[in-house]
Parts: sequence; C-alpha cells; structure tokens
Amino acid sequence: TPGSGKSVMMNNNLVETCMMPGLKRLPIITVIDKGISSSGFINTIRDALPNHKKHLAVIEKLRKDEDYAINPFDIKVGLTRPLQSEKTQMVAFLTALLTPAELTEPYEGTQGFVNFLVERMFDSIQEVGENATPNVYQYEQNSDLDRYLIDNDIVKYNVQHNGLPNYYDPERVTYFALVRVLHQRGQSFPDNSVERERAWRARDLAHRLAMPLIGTLNNILTAPATVELYTNVISTGETMPRYAIRAIGEATAAYPCFAHYTKFDVDTARVVALDLQEVLDKNNRKQSSLFLQIARMIGVKKISLTKEDIDSDVIPELFKPY
Repeated sequence: TPGSGKSVMMNNNLVETCMMPGLKRLPIITVIDKGISSSGFINTIRDALPNHKKHLAVIEKLRKDEDYAINPFDIKVGLTRPLQSEKTQMVAFLTALLTPAELTEPYEGTQGFVNFLVERMFDSIQEVGENATPNVYQYEQNSDLDRYLIDNDIVKYNVQHNGLPNYYDPERVTYFALVRVLHQRGQSFPDNSVERERAWRARDLAHRLAMPLIGTLNNILTAPATVELYTNVISTGETMPRYAIRAIGEATAAYPCFAHYTKFDVDTARVVALDLQEVLDKNNRKQSSLFLQIARMIGVKKISLTKEDIDSDVIPELFKPY
C-alpha cells in the first residue's frame, strides 16, 4: 500500500545491515529502485565513510545519455574473458538489443549469432592471439587513474625537449597489464589500509578501460569471416551481419549510455542504489527490458561466482584469492 512505510522500513534494515558489529567491510547490496526512496540509506552510509572510501556507496540514476554510461560488456576485475554466467547475461542483453520493439521474439538464429559475436569481441582485446588488439593506456582517459599512475611512477613517459615528461606519450602498456601491476601493488599493503584501497581503486579504473565496447562489434560484423559464415537472409531482406550493423547503430544513437566505458562507480562500489525512474516506460517494453537487465548485471556482478568459476582457467591465478 502506498505510504505504509515500506521504504522507511527497508532503508532502516539496510542501514542496520551495514552497521552490524564485527563487519570489517561493507556488505554487497544493490537496490533497484524507481524513484529516490533509497537515497537516505545511501547518503547515511556514504557520509559515514572516509573520503578515500566514499566511492563504495553510490546512488545513481540510470539515464540514456553518455554521462551515465554503463558498459554492458564489463566483466569481473582481473578477468580477460567473461565467466559463463557473465557471457549468458551479455548474450541476453545483445539479443534484446537486436530484437525489434514490435516483435516479442528475436529473429531465428539471433542467439547463436550473438554468442559468436561475444566470443569474437573478447578474442579481439586479448594481449596475445591472431588479430588481437588489446586496449592500450592513454593519458586523459580517466583523470583519477592518470593521477595515481603519475604520483606513484607506475608508467614511464617519454621526455620532452625541456626535460619534463610528455604525458601524452607514455610507454606502450596495456590496461590489462596495468590491472595486474596495480593489483599486486595493492596486495603489498596491509588489509583495509588506505594504500591498498587507493591502489585497487586505480586497478578497477584501469579494468574498465580494458573492456570491449559495443562499437568493437563493427569490425567483427564487417569481417569477411563473419560475412561468409552468416549469409542467411531474414525478413528485413538483410543478412544477420548487415541487420546487426544497422540495429546496433540505431540502438547506440537511442541509448548512448550503452556505447561508452562505464562512467561511475557502480562496478567498484559495494553498496549501490539504482534509480530507474527515467528509463522504465510501460509503453516501451524493449527499453525497460534493457535497463532492467543492466541493473541486474550490476547487482549480480560481485556475487555470481561459484566454486566451478574459481577452479576454472578463466580466472587468472593472481586473482583467485581475491
């Protein structure tokens, strides 16, 4: 019943959960909200945190523009390929993206096609392998990451004629390499220390920039291997690759938030509230589905981990204890 105090009770219970005696770190909590009823809870927790930990409690509106970007192809930190559970979510999201709003089912063969695309997408960003082009560190991609790397002399920069470093001309280092270096740096500091928190925050920022974007698919969709493999024509009169190029272009124009690196700390925070007020639309089921899927992906990212995942080769040995 509206006005019966459900939100107040929920916020109170969540605050108490975060304040439980004996906790050494915040629990993992994700609230998917329509409106700002959870803002009091998040602000209470955030205000109680020291400055270097305030990013661990986040409330964000989900919006369609670039400033609110959440990359649907983010995976767990330290990984270079998605776990099966992550891949399943990506396939479901991309399938929904490629399904016309007026249809209730995707075109025949879409799911297998999308599975192929996700595989090739992560093949393309590996550090080794045929046609692999991993993302390489560039200055001014993320100012917080730049500041940490410079202050701690993590990256070497070529020197200008005046003897000063040219930050726009760093040594070639992949973001995956930075993730490993920053993780090991964090491990060298005591648990719960400011130094570890800052090193691992920089690691998480580097990890975001190591990920593929939906735009990566354009090269895959136009590659001869893809075009020759998927020649079947769907009801639009196009092959699946041609249709996907058009549909992805239309979708990223409508939803710029899905076309860029994650901009805010939903991936690194432990306590998150997501306000979907502006994107849930009863007259646009496709849009509502896409944003609900994104919210769910954020929520389960830190907890959808099984013993089989830990034992698999997908998680590098360096990151298994973490």
